[in-house]
Amino acid sequence: YQKFTPLSIMSSNSRTQDKEPQPKAEDSEPRGKGKRLIYPRISMGGAHFKFKGKTDGVHGHIFDVGVNDRADLFTRTLKEIAEYAGRECKESLVIFTAIESLVEVTIPLPHTRNMGNDQMDNLLLSKDLDVYMKRESLYRQNKSQMFSVIIGQCVGKN
Repeated sequence: YQKFTPLSIMSSNSRTQDKEPQPKAEDSEPRGKGKRLIYPRISMGGAHFKFKGKTDGVHGHIFDVGVNDRADLFTRTLKEIAEYAGRECKESLVIFTAIESLVEVTIPLPHTRNMGNDQMDNLLLSKDLDVYMKRESLYRQNKSQMFSVIIGQCVGKN
């Protein structure tokens, strides 16, 4: 409880007259209990805007469980995200295949070549291992990038 005195009431009245009116918290900030945030709908004059996703390259292709044709929507959105990965990612064939087939892709390990010269075979294997490590690293980076894209295309609960 706040204790009021005549001086505090007078000073609070003068402070409220000097300030501009502040927007209501529910208009601009997330609201909710605990860790779960509930964001208000975006509206102008009572009209609600349709969610189109957060990634420009796949704008309009979303994942939404609240529609009747959600299986068709899922398939179309997944195909569009796979094509987006093909356009935007380095070493895109691997991530494109993973998204399109919904299966974790395993990049095959290089094997020893039999050129007849052991020194040459070891040198080629070393170079092949370098390429393998680079592909593995790019695949991990692409997976994390595409995870963010997919989450950005999901319709949240209001």
